[in-house]
Amino acid sequence: MKKGKKRWDGDEILLSPYQKMEAHFISDRVEATVYHRLILDLSKTHPALKDYNLSLFTYTIMCMVKTMKKYPEMNRFVMNHRLYARNHMAISTVIKQRLTTEGKSIVVKEEINPDTTIFELNEQMKTVIFALKQSDESANADKLIEFFGKLPHWIIQWILAVATFLNHTNLLPKSIAQDDPLHASVMFANLGSIDLAAPFHHLYRWGTISVFVVLGKVNKTNQTVECTFSVDERIADGYLLSRALLYFQHLMEQPDKIISIDSPLE
Repeated sequence: MKKGKKRWDGDEILLSPYQKMEAHFISDRVEATVYHRLILDLSKTHPALKDYNLSLFTYTIMCMVKTMKKYPEMNRFVMNHRLYARNHMAISTVIKQRLTTEGKSIVVKEEINPDTTIFELNEQMKTVIFALKQSDESANADKLIEFFGKLPHWIIQWILAVATFLNHTNLLPKSIAQDDPLHASVMFANLGSIDLAAPFHHLYRWGTISVFVVLGKVNKTNQTVECTFSVDERIADGYLLSRALLYFQHLMEQPDKIISIDSPLE
């Protein structure tokens, strides 16, 4: 795999002439989004999660981490019509501090070690969620958004235009982007936690997220759950994406492939 330019978060993958032209036919990430729905059988997974006191949401994140490790193409992103291989793994999600209409929703980003175990990831996520629920403080990215959100619209548009130009030309400072939840491998939404089905979510033009995963409400009658994917089709061909999603489904339905006290990710 030939490499070109470097960014703080990834290395460019040089495209063939055909791929290069194809990359210019689609204007941005939103236009390139494809959607897929999986109905997952949890008949084996639920008892295992209960035995080990693990949440379905954390388990879903873990299955995606293992999927991205086996299929690193899922951890790519496109910036300014150039394809990049991300040099780390990071997930973003929304955490609601209080399950009330007044409760504040905070978007958080966590860098994940690809070789972590489900138990290490569970502790990492529990620590983050507990800290946010016990505090009235916002995450760093939310504080920045609150600051800029107080500015006039025209200034916000000007700042975003400059930041977008810097991002496209690989000049956006790491100090600005590294805490941004939209500069991550994948965004997760757990709508099952508020008793909703899983809709298809859009991708964002800003940032580098190429995959959005939504987990819906569990059907307790037949022990299934709906999980939807929104994926930037430019990161890999259809065959590879299909293999990756089928692998994810296999892991979600076969907990013995993930839950192991002694073994990290293979």
